[in-house]
Amino acid sequence: MTRSSTLLPSPPVRAMHPRTLTRTSLRPKPLRFLGTLTAFLLSAHASPDLLAAPGDAPVPPESCEALVPGTPLPYPNPIAPERLTFPPDTTEVDLVILGHSENRGFDPYLQDLLDADPPLPGIQFRVTNRFRGGTLAWQWATPGQRGHSIIQQVLQDFGSAPLVVLGLFTNNTRFPIQTISEENANYNRFLDNLDTITDLVHDSGNGAQMIYLSAHRYKVTNEVPSWNENLAMEAVMNNAAAAGKSYVKPGPDQHDLHRCCFPACFATDRIHTNAAGDQLMAEAWYRFLVREMTGSAAVPYGSGTRGFGGTLPAIQPRGKAPRLGNLEFALRTVGAVPFANVGYFFGFEPTSSAPPLMVIPQSLKTGVAGLDGIHDLSLPVPERPQLEGMVIYVQSIMRDPAAPGGFAASQGLELRLGW
Repeated sequence: MTRSSTLLPSPPVRAMHPRTLTRTSLRPKPLRFLGTLTAFLLSAHASPDLLAAPGDAPVPPESCEALVPGTPLPYPNPIAPERLTFPPDTTEVDLVILGHSENRGFDPYLQDLLDADPPLPGIQFRVTNRFRGGTLAWQWATPGQRGHSIIQQVLQDFGSAPLVVLGLFTNNTRFPIQTISEENANYNRFLDNLDTITDLVHDSGNGAQMIYLSAHRYKVTNEVPSWNENLAMEAVMNNAAAAGKSYVKPGPDQHDLHRCCFPACFATDRIHTNAAGDQLMAEAWYRFLVREMTGSAAVPYGSGTRGFGGTLPAIQPRGKAPRLGNLEFALRTVGAVPFANVGYFFGFEPTSSAPPLMVIPQSLKTGVAGLDGIHDLSLPVPERPQLEGMVIYVQSIMRDPAAPGGFAASQGLELRLGW
């Protein structure tokens, strides 16, 4: 791995030459690199990967390396506020976890992350886990059932401070969704159950200020129903918007994160989380909450171009979120060939076309990958108020003689700068 270092500048960004390695024979040739790169981008090489045919079965992520923990499920509620805000005199916020046994162990890790680096200064975030193993969504929505009783108890126990609910519910062990269809009774039941749960928890404005709904993690023993509960979240959010529920939003994706960490993040039953899985869930919720409260996030988009051996490079955020004043923020490129020239293209608009280029470039920074095919670019974010709300798009493209056109490329990454 090699590393470059530069401050995040105000636009436009000045192109920089790559750092050279110690071995003279491995020194990059930036002029040759940039010339052939330009030819590649103007050519028809490196067509995008074909998309999988639509269907109910879950499709593996194109690149696990491109996943960013904390990325929301891709089904927004259009009437929900972009930011989660609290009254100016707020000093405490309660985060209550509700749902079945998938939620059982990540709360202490989430609390540690919030204590170490609170999303909002001056506010203490208190995490309470009220999950109940084996309690399905219909039992949270039905009076007299144990989940419903837990909701009633939560409404009694909390209220002195703003309440935010982190929910992940399922019906798939009793009412599995085999197909996404309005004619499917289990699908309709799941939608109705979540609609009722959000009403109960919100309590006409007396309960939770915001309810975030994540969806089922990857589950090898019933892949299709678990995945379909993720797909059902689109209708859940559409229904919430139609009903005027601005207090319901999608939570972070957990399904693909855990599919990419199977079986390392799973207990011996290959269903529930182990400690690594709990930490992954906590990281996803933490990064998601930072995004919701500060507006800062790194969001992957688009598709890359495969290189040597079919490897799909990826660009990743490093050093927490791109918040103003975060001097540790960095970008990492993985999946390059050893000692490849790497170019980082920055711009303020994504392209609307297919790969290879995913950003309309306005500046370029270059570097050289290490023997492991990894390159780090230090990108400290200055604490400048005028940068708040700025959105920057970036993609890394690297020399790869074995790739079509001689270059491979990462997916795009959208950087949202916030406090």
